[in-house]
Amino acid sequence: MSENPIVAGTDGSATAKLAMDRAAELAKALGAPVHVVCVPSELQASEWPARISAQQIVTEASDRLRSQGVEVQTHLPKVLQGEAALALAAVAEQEHAQMLVVGNKGMTGIRRLLGSLPNRVSHQARCDVLIVPTQSRSLAEFSGRSIVVCTDGSSGATRTLNEGIRLSKALGGELHIVPLSQLPEATESALAEAAAKAANEGVEVVTHPLGGDPAGALFEMADKHDPAVIVVGSKGMHAGEREWFGSIADKISHKGTSSVLIVFAGGVSGHEGEAMSGVEGSSGEDASP
Repeated sequence: MSENPIVAGTDGSATAKLAMDRAAELAKALGAPVHVVCVPSELQASEWPARISAQQIVTEASDRLRSQGVEVQTHLPKVLQGEAALALAAVAEQEHAQMLVVGNKGMTGIRRLLGSLPNRVSHQARCDVLIVPTQSRSLAEFSGRSIVVCTDGSSGATRTLNEGIRLSKALGGELHIVPLSQLPEATESALAEAAAKAANEGVEVVTHPLGGDPAGALFEMADKHDPAVIVVGSKGMHAGEREWFGSIADKISHKGTSSVLIVFAGGVSGHEGEAMSGVEGSSGEDASP
């Protein structure tokens, strides 16, 4: 197993189970354990029968994952109501997670305006965040499906490309590369370098020298190829780097119908690390009986 786990949040809902299943699939493909997190303070009494507790939710989730051959640990962080995103980010940081997986419930409509959990997680977590669409009752497996990644050849886009290549290899799908730059010369060079790198890793590559808005190009790729995951960088997602018209990652995560992996490109500051490490009950010990 990998030393770096996949952290997955759940509230016991049907949509959370869909996201959890995809986290399990990735864990098996990447050789990683899954750390299941449920925040007790976020369970609304009006929405849950009294017999259902956070402990039962993580126990059921861990049993479900173990039945799929996944190594599991569980966490029940104790935080004030409304701080579930902070708690999830804290567990991911403390466990050195390679990614944090959540469903996209609340990413559109009125809940978006009010601030949904996955939206807050995508802006607060200091690791990669996978947002899984859970609008339907079922969600196709990732295995064998394509991965779409965008790049401009810059050093900041290198890790995004590397993650796209890694997922393509693990899941056995094509890698579709879309340029970030709208300049023809830069686009041609970036695509050629990215394609060569992926090919050297044994990945089947398709490049798309599209012009215009990068987010629009990614939406077009998603419509045509129904990818398992769209991989984008986190530029513009965090405090101090927000873009006035919204980052590509922000646009894709709110409007896309595919799973979106937002690849974190920064480091954890001392102040943010201290704030997250103070979440009680996020020790990483297995909370299941």
